[in-house]
Amino acid sequence: MADALYGTAPFVDGASVTFGGVQVISQIRSNQKVRVHKREQHVADYFATHPGTPHTIRIRGGEEVIAIVGSARVYVGSHKTKRFVVALKYEGEETSRSLIASDLSWRTLDIVQGQTLRWLVELLLKEWKSYANLHAFDTAKPVIVEGLIWIAIAAAALKRFLAHMTQLLTAVPMSTRKVAMCAMHVLGDVVEALKSGDEARLYAALEAAIMYLSCHAQRAHPERDRRTGRSQLGLEPCFENDDVIEFAEAA
Repeated sequence: MADALYGTAPFVDGASVTFGGVQVISQIRSNQKVRVHKREQHVADYFATHPGTPHTIRIRGGEEVIAIVGSARVYVGSHKTKRFVVALKYEGEETSRSLIASDLSWRTLDIVQGQTLRWLVELLLKEWKSYANLHAFDTAKPVIVEGLIWIAIAAAALKRFLAHMTQLLTAVPMSTRKVAMCAMHVLGDVVEALKSGDEARLYAALEAAIMYLSCHAQRAHPERDRRTGRSQLGLEPCFENDDVIEFAEAA
């Protein structure tokens, strides 16, 4: 999922190819030209004559709202290919936003529901600010700011590694937010082991970290997630990975 800043063909096609042909949902401007039956017109003009119908949409797995939804599989000029274009206007809004999807086989409402999950990106930014000290900078020097930002991102990446490694090795659905909150209790030993260069010590620290996190950072309501949360579109936790099997055998 992406916003209008990433609605270009290179991003949409590149992201899909990078991750094995997955669906990519983004936005395009209302003045983008589309072609329908050899006639070119702006996206906004097309949906002005094809206004769509009201549907109930569940926002972020919770609140249900009414939205006017229209869609068409049309040729997008700037992308030089056909895209699934969706016009979406929530109740109370004056203008529609224009979504695009790379995979034409999806249903319209699946694309709309998928787009509501873009808020997970905001949770990642919140995680960086709240649990990686991204907001606690007291300097105006660009070089220091850049260094602190990279340190915060590195810390967040290490926590994500621990979260996904724990999920894969223990087959327990993990909460990345909980891992970000409580990883401070295990990161010290991992970092010290890395600094020492002692491989056995590192494996021991990682094993202790994984056991701790599997007990204290599980997702609270995985069944509810499947009904109304982020898993309602089939985004199930991943419990298999060849690299993790090799890691486990080595440990």
